[in-house]
Amino acid sequence: MHPRSRQRGAAAIFAAVGMIGMLIAAAFAIDLAQLYVAKRQLQNAANLAALDVARAAGGCLAPELDRQAMANMTALSTIGRLGGQSDWLQGGSVRLGEVSVDANNVRHFQSTMVEQIGQAYAFDLTLQRALPPLLLPLPSGNPDGAVMQARASSTMAPAAVFDVGSALVSLDTSDVPALNALFSSLLGSPLSLDLLHYQGLIGSSVELLDVADELLGVTLQQLLTEPTSAPGLLTAVANALFDTGETLAASAIDAIAAIAPDESIILGDVVGSPSGFVSSVGSVAIGALDLVRAVAFQLGEPVLALTPEIVIPGVLETEIELTVGESPQLGAGPAFRDELQNYMTTASTAQGQIDASIKVPLLGGLLGNLASVNLHVDLARAQADLEAIRCAGRDRLHHEVDIGVTTSVARLEVNNPTNDPLVNVLGLIKVCWVGAVEVGSGESVPLTFTGPFDPDNPQPKEISTSLGAGLSNALSDLVIQHPPQLCGPLGSLNVLLFLLGLGNEDSLLSLVLSGVLGPVTGVLDSILDPLLGIIGLDVAGGEVVVREVYMPPPALIATQ
Repeated sequence: MHPRSRQRGAAAIFAAVGMIGMLIAAAFAIDLAQLYVAKRQLQNAANLAALDVARAAGGCLAPELDRQAMANMTALSTIGRLGGQSDWLQGGSVRLGEVSVDANNVRHFQSTMVEQIGQAYAFDLTLQRALPPLLLPLPSGNPDGAVMQARASSTMAPAAVFDVGSALVSLDTSDVPALNALFSSLLGSPLSLDLLHYQGLIGSSVELLDVADELLGVTLQQLLTEPTSAPGLLTAVANALFDTGETLAASAIDAIAAIAPDESIILGDVVGSPSGFVSSVGSVAIGALDLVRAVAFQLGEPVLALTPEIVIPGVLETEIELTVGESPQLGAGPAFRDELQNYMTTASTAQGQIDASIKVPLLGGLLGNLASVNLHVDLARAQADLEAIRCAGRDRLHHEVDIGVTTSVARLEVNNPTNDPLVNVLGLIKVCWVGAVEVGSGESVPLTFTGPFDPDNPQPKEISTSLGAGLSNALSDLVIQHPPQLCGPLGSLNVLLFLLGLGNEDSLLSLVLSGVLGPVTGVLDSILDPLLGIIGLDVAGGEVVVREVYMPPPALIATQ
């Protein structure tokens, strides 16, 4: 054969091989596209079916409805509506369970036992279908029955809004100076609102979705998780209140926004909701005063120096310095736990401390003597955990909510050592008083709340005495455990005391205590208790309030 003929033959073979390769590559690309589109369509169908199932079978069902049957029926209906076949639902059934959260805050579906299906609010389904017709066989030979799968999990669990602490439900004119002093201290500029404005704040509430809408272009997720300008946020809250007709509250917040420093805060830090469930708190109504106070707390560590104008019998002068270290946190969300079984929806009180100096005249003003009592109080946080929500049904008329409360522990300390004694007469007769006692046990207290729940008329449960009563009792314990002692430079004072007409050492200490305890108790009950109520602090717990039980929108928790 002529060499040129051989060359032309080889070229034809190479061309044919190249053409075949191109056809195979094109067919492979077409097959990949078909598989991708089919898989994506199947996953979309699984996602939509899971969301529809959660919407129909999640939350609190009517007593006559069966959760499993409702889930299966809804899944099949959605699959058919999307052009699928009923046999796409693997096993012909939706799996019921609960949401679990791992150490990385990733949510997973976890099956539940059959007897707990009535309280199962998570759903898991797998769709499968035959592979679309392919141009090329699969490496395995594309055997009959080869399928693709898509899985989706969703949830719609009932959620609750609750808080713990000292509920501020009413005000009078005596509370206004303390509130103005609080906001002035927090914001670094003077504020002068009147009683009507504060009453407007107490009586109004705002939804976080409305606040996000006022910020234009800010999603609820961003509002709760990303830094936001404090003045801008407060203005958005005011605008949302104006839109609902709450003009007094709105004008009060506008005044607060006008003096707020241009700093950024993260609003989600004051809402104790599980991460990843932001959608569950968008429609929650949050009290306007609670929201504004929480924003102000984040702008700096507030220190209030107060000289109360209230007259306490037997008290010449009272100086109080209040420091609030952490702001209260509102609980809002479903009753979920993490992998360590810690409850994820929580509320907590504020944390802070009080320093008070109380001057009391003693011994009928003998030698111009005063007793100067130095008190220090540390207030730890109380925490409330959302443990369970039981829907109304055949066995119960109204929803029930279980809250576990860990009460706070306060430490009351009196600090009048030798260099700053309780009593000092001419440097010769000194009475010192040093010691500390704890108020509250830090114990766990289970509480069950039964509906109906009305956000505008909540029914609190008390888990402790008031601050004043708690500290008054602690003051009595302090006297017993750490009584005052004579600490002057002289040895026995009996002769000097006799000459001064004060009896002996024991009678002097008794006289000092009787003159001090009454006025100091008056300060605790009449000044500190109302003041701490305004701030939202309390000793050993305070009040727990469940404001509402609601159904958040369904949400996907996993897809694959």
